[in-house]
Amino acid sequence: MTLALFPLGMISLYQTRSVVERADDLARSALIAETERAVDAERRILLQAVGAGAGLGAAIGPLSEDPARCSEILSDFIVQNPHVAFVGYLPLDGFMECSSTGDPFDFSEFPGFATAIASQRLNFEVNESGAVSGQSVMIANVPVYWAGAFSGFISMSIPHKIVDNEPAGAASQEDARTLVLNRDDEIISASGGLDGAERYLPVGYSLTELRSKAGTTFRAETVEGDPRVFATFTVLEDEVVVLGSWPEEALGVGQGANQGLLTILFPILMWCAGIVVAFFGLHRMVIRNIHALRDATRRFALGERGRNLLTMENPSQEFEEVQRAFNRMTRIIGDAEARREQDLHDKEVLLREVHHRVKNNLQLIASMMNMQTRTVKTAEAKRVLQGLQRRVQGLAAIHRTLYTTPDMTTVDVASLAEEMVTEVTGLAGASNERLKITRNLEPMQLYPDQAVPLSMVLSEMLTNAVKYTGSKEGQNPEIEIGLARDPVGDVILSVENTKGDRFDAEDPSENTGIGSRLMRAFVTQLEGKQDVTEDDTRYCMTVRFHPTGFAQDAA
Repeated sequence: MTLALFPLGMISLYQTRSVVERADDLARSALIAETERAVDAERRILLQAVGAGAGLGAAIGPLSEDPARCSEILSDFIVQNPHVAFVGYLPLDGFMECSSTGDPFDFSEFPGFATAIASQRLNFEVNESGAVSGQSVMIANVPVYWAGAFSGFISMSIPHKIVDNEPAGAASQEDARTLVLNRDDEIISASGGLDGAERYLPVGYSLTELRSKAGTTFRAETVEGDPRVFATFTVLEDEVVVLGSWPEEALGVGQGANQGLLTILFPILMWCAGIVVAFFGLHRMVIRNIHALRDATRRFALGERGRNLLTMENPSQEFEEVQRAFNRMTRIIGDAEARREQDLHDKEVLLREVHHRVKNNLQLIASMMNMQTRTVKTAEAKRVLQGLQRRVQGLAAIHRTLYTTPDMTTVDVASLAEEMVTEVTGLAGASNERLKITRNLEPMQLYPDQAVPLSMVLSEMLTNAVKYTGSKEGQNPEIEIGLARDPVGDVILSVENTKGDRFDAEDPSENTGIGSRLMRAFVTQLEGKQDVTEDDTRYCMTVRFHPTGFAQDAA
């Protein structure tokens, strides 16, 4: 039923909309015509003023040097045209000597005078207290050209009371206004007077936009938020814009929509009734059970396993089968996940135990080496055992870090480096009272494939630094350890020590070179690069390599 009624409703809606649009077009055309009739008086007066100004400009051109004769001509014009309150010739310097009153006036300092002279074009102004007439007037400034050059304006003042006495046509309707605006967006005339005329202007429309809408109507809100219908057209080559501001119900605009309301309403109501019936029927039989299935699926996806059985209310046979299949699936998946989690837990426990036992065995070996070191007599044997002990301790630190981290797959290299510094400086017998160690370690995670050789490299670099660190007289020896990533992602490990008089009593000439060979081997294993920089005061060794993912050993 819903599908059958829908096309009928669309056809009715289309036909009614066509009727409404035709009625609306007729109403808009009538509204523009009424606006034109309403401002017919202002338009005729403005056209007469422009024509008279052009004629006066041609007549007084030769008399510009004879202010008395010029004023006499303008005075005669006022007698013959009682709707004009004042007329005068305004030269380029702004000092008016030729006027209908015969009195001189200085307009050079008036606002807008310089702009008007620079434009050299017809313009209209409004002055609610005229400088000469003392009354509210519209001013038409008609350009005067003499001998082919612009020489000033004929300025003509038309009292607003003359315009107000003219019949207003349709604009006399209640709450309807017609407004005449000049090029500067000033209201120069308005039905009902200038006071409060701004309240009837559309918000957000400049004069340029109103001029582009000439000959059309549009809807907009006023500054007070009142929705109105506006009609606009231009006069005198777009110098003047006429705007009719009408209430929305003016001349029946938009009433066609109300007339077609009943035609549209019936099919829409029938269509809505069909939808309501279909909704309640489908909701009880289908949608409600689908929602229950959706909620159960969401809970299952979020990890709820214990209380995630699907329960439908009075399901049909098909939905009852869906319910049984879903509950069976959740039980199977839940049991499989429980077994997998138990297996993972067992593997994690075993892996932690492996790392823990390897760490204990390595520490036991290191302790045995320490005991053996205390029993040997020669310094060379002690150094060999101490070196081996330090390297075994480094391996033990790796396994200790692995079984203490949550995932047991990566190593925090910064923490590992901190431990290596403590152990190496202790094993080397460094004097902590004098030796200053600076650590600049950026936290980062590495897989054991790179963490183990990196710890060995760091151990050898620290041993070398502690062994050969010295200082100038009166200064403390220093070691600076750095661990960071560069912008391209490479890991940079650096150990820098001061040079000078050694604080350690060990003879540096007793060097087997095993440490350097081990460092080269470990750097090769990291697929990195080793650099050494040295001057008179400092020695710095740097290792750079790119971190890689977990590499599974080939079977």
